[in-house]
Amino acid sequence: MRKKPAVAILAFVGLCLTIGAVGGFATAGSVDTWFAGLAKPSFNPPSFVFGPVWTFLYILIGISGYLAWSSKAPRLSMAIYALQLALNLGWSLVFFGLRRPDLAFIEIVALWVSIIATVMAF
Repeated sequence: MRKKPAVAILAFVGLCLTIGAVGGFATAGSVDTWFAGLAKPSFNPPSFVFGPVWTFLYILIGISGYLAWSSKAPRLSMAIYALQLALNLGWSLVFFGLRRPDLAFIEIVALWVSIIATVMAF
């Protein structure tokens, strides 16, 4: 019986890390080329920070999903969570994969709305 929560939390974290990895593949082809040529603000962190920080964030996103699911969150809450995950992946695909900052801005607004909705639902 004790293994089931461990399996579930690993599934949630694994899903989130997989989403991060897919986004990372889209990002990898643009970081040293297209992205390197963009004008960035002075407070832009160095590139080596993003991998560890986003890995940690995806682990936390997975844990939060597990905690909501294990507390019997309503299906709507979990649907909002799933939408937030999809939009999180979508941003990397649009910004880095398509190299469309204009569309990525629209997408990130939707992502922030979904994050706020997820927090409120959870």
